[in-house]
Amino acid sequence: MADAELLHEAVREAGELARALFQQKIKRWTKSDGSPVTEADLAVDKILKARLHGARPDYGWLSEETPDGPERLGQRKVWIVDPIDGTRAFAHGGDEWCVAAALLVNGRPKTFALGGDAPIYQRIGDERLPMRQTRFSQPPFVVQDPTPPVSRGSESPHDHR
Repeated sequence: MADAELLHEAVREAGELARALFQQKIKRWTKSDGSPVTEADLAVDKILKARLHGARPDYGWLSEETPDGPERLGQRKVWIVDPIDGTRAFAHGGDEWCVAAALLVNGRPKTFALGGDAPIYQRIGDERLPMRQTRFSQPPFVVQDPTPPVSRGSESPHDHR
């Protein structure tokens, strides 16, 4: 199975779990850095790690909900996840949250997937533009090679790479 397909399936499965836990009475607390966390964050993190890192144990792992370690620093490929991006909204029944995961290769994004119960947005300058509305009943939004190389001669003054 290709990395993008693996990522798609993992985010879909994690999204279904998050959706099942959404608006249920779940435990929540504050981490030492002051940010909120819920038992849903930890459950989604666990399933993403099992699916992604379990299938590719030689890839590094960086997650907002998993303690970081130096072993990922030497890896050419690294999974990066935020199990529930928008935990505060999730915990309060809001719709501005998603499951977010990406694969970096040599420090550059190769593919990413977002799944959520609300529209997914991209930011260009100060504009928030819809990328594609995605619900858990639909496949996650997946992009491969999101940052293609730009030749130096073609950069515009508005290109902030």
